[in-house]
Amino acid sequence: MTCNQGKPCTQISDDIYIRKLEVADYNKGYLECLNDLTDVGDITKEQFTKRYDEIAAKGDACHMFVVVHKPTGNIIGAASVILQKKFVHSCCSIGHLEDVVIKKEHQMKGVGTTIVKHVVEHARSLGCRKVITNVEKEFLPFYNKCGLEKRDEEIIIYFN
Repeated sequence: MTCNQGKPCTQISDDIYIRKLEVADYNKGYLECLNDLTDVGDITKEQFTKRYDEIAAKGDACHMFVVVHKPTGNIIGAASVILQKKFVHSCCSIGHLEDVVIKKEHQMKGVGTTIVKHVVEHARSLGCRKVITNVEKEFLPFYNKCGLEKRDEEIIIYFN
């Protein structure tokens, strides 16, 4: 299906669809949406464009998707999958599900489940052996509903 200027998208409802992130999303609430998930900081349009171009230059390493509210054109959700190429399992790839967020007013309507399933299926279509993510315990039921299951414990170190 095509939605925005003939570009591919996945329709969720009459008013909502999923598509790949575009540089113009800086002005459509993408960062504000991410800020509902974690601290984004103050990012200028120039910084956003530079980072967008850096990510785009990496080719198939990172796939970023947004959920668009058609009547307003605003971003109401997002999710990404980062591909990691491995030597194990016959040089497989795995997907890292990241930055899953849906604006509060659109939660509990199936939008989050739909974008997670969309991103997981996208990773599968790229040949990923599995998709992994880190979540807070309170969100485990949501991810279980999306088909993901808890496996191991996370070990982490933060650098500022």
